[in-house]
Amino acid sequence: MATGDQERADERPARRGAGWALGGLLVAAAAVVIVIVVRSQQVTPFLPSAQRGCGTAKLLVLPGQQVPMTCKVQALDSSAVETLAAVSGGKPLVVNFWASWCEACYQEMPDLQRVSTAAGGSVHFLGLDLLGVQGEVASEAEAFAKARKVTYPLAYDDGALLYGRISPRFLPPTTAFVRPDGTLAGYHVGQLDTVELRQEVQQYLGVQVPA
Repeated sequence: MATGDQERADERPARRGAGWALGGLLVAAAAVVIVIVVRSQQVTPFLPSAQRGCGTAKLLVLPGQQVPMTCKVQALDSSAVETLAAVSGGKPLVVNFWASWCEACYQEMPDLQRVSTAAGGSVHFLGLDLLGVQGEVASEAEAFAKARKVTYPLAYDDGALLYGRISPRFLPPTTAFVRPDGTLAGYHVGQLDTVELRQEVQQYLGVQVPA
């Protein structure tokens, strides 16, 4: 082989190695971008836990005890912040805890909507998304709610602060039944259909919702 040909042959591995190195750098750079994007979706609470007024974290509220009605939640579709007392408005309140990654929540939400509509204001409903729990982000929660066409109020329970006070087990969906005086009448862990939900509204809140 001529000297020039040998030199070109010797350059090929070096060039191939340089190409691989460049490719590795591009992959690494892409990975950094992905990490940045993922980290940018980490949830920053709209209020520090201590300012939400939900009481002592993980201190269970037992049936018959007072739910922290001063607990603040942020509306899903706006930056509005309300207390549970404001959402209740002196009416019995059904609080449903959910997340976009929860398949049972997805199946249950239309039934909650039907019973909420049938109740006609005699019972108020509130859906609380477990924002920041197991990767839950606002964009996914909003898309989930839009797909289910929910009209009753939806808000965020950042870090499941209130949920941790209501349910002894982390197993959404979970539904709490709160009397007009703010006491916890009872709760249900797991999915409810319309028949079961109407039964439990009557059992815990004393309101008969028409079918």
